[in-house]
Amino acid sequence: TKVMASSPRFLANLRLLAASLVALGSLDEARKVGAAHMQIDPSFSVEKYCNWYPIKQPARRSLLAQRLLEAGLPR
Repeated sequence: TKVMASSPRFLANLRLLAASLVALGSLDEARKVGAAHMQIDPSFSVEKYCNWYPIKQPARRSLLAQRLLEAGLPR
């Protein structure tokens, strides 16, 4: 995708791209993006990230976490 081509090591883009691809039902592509993310940052944790991420609505934060997990990122 364009995001990965233009900034392949910019992790914020990769996380949101992975979650967006899950939302679109493109699970294979989302998992490829998730795997690329983990190669760059193997210590990433969905739980830590979502606790930090500034989404005030718990339901939206939970949905983001669920989609990141579905993209293959670790809890």
